Amino acid sequence: MSLKKSSLAGGMLTEKDMEQLTNAVQRLVQSTAPLGKCMDYVQEDLGQMAKERERWQSTYRAKIDDLSEAKKRTEEELNPLKQSLTDLGDQVLEKIQKIKSLKNSSAVNTARIAQLLRTASQN
Repeated sequence: MSLKKSSLAGGMLTEKDMEQLTNAVQRLVQSTAPLGKCMDYVQEDLGQMAKERERWQSTYRAKIDDLSEAKKRTEEELNPLKQSLTDLGDQVLEKIQKIKSLKNSSAVNTARIAQLLRTASQN
């Protein structure tokens, strides 16, 4: 450097001081340059992350709609089967009632036959 002396805040800087200051500034710039490049990419990354987030949210909403539709279809398909099951349950109860009634009639008839046989054997 050709500058031998300079004035800074009322003080004098020598060529050695200027060299040290220049080196310090260069180190600072070299240290901050990668940070500056990273900061440039941060905005890109944030934009990409926002797009990806929106894509996942859209996929989530679509899948929720698909799930709701599948539940609705399943319920619609199950309703006739549930009704059939209820009807069959009612039919089973009716048959059980008929069986009980027939058993009761059979018991009454068996008792009557036994009484008629006793009466016939006494005569």
